[in-house]
Amino acid sequence: GTVTSMFIRTHADGTPGDNLKCAIHADASGTIGTLLGVTSASATNNGNDEWFQVACSITIPAPGDYWLVAVANNFNPKVAKEAAGPPQMIMANGTYSYASPPSSWPGTDATYDGQLSIYAVLEY
Repeated sequence: GTVTSMFIRTHADGTPGDNLKCAIHADASGTIGTLLGVTSASATNNGNDEWFQVACSITIPAPGDYWLVAVANNFNPKVAKEAAGPPQMIMANGTYSYASPPSSWPGTDATYDGQLSIYAVLEY
């Protein structure tokens, strides 16, 4: 199948016009694996608490688990935290390149309490 777009919930206290990309990584036995693809950059709609859509064409090789990633060109775009508790989110905190997303995860600084709303539209 092919992921044709990704959606992420943004928070109202972000700065409108900053850029955001989403990426998909394969799962490697419960850890973040190889980069499968990245969306194009899109200016955020921050300033409003709403869903933000980015278009893409990322091939998903088979049914299974995948890691969905959001990366911004600076620290202004805000992703809305939907709820506390598991599953927890992880962050690379500045080590995941916006300009050139790495083919493998650069490492996690910590695990954070909270859930983000991000999803991919998969078409077969």
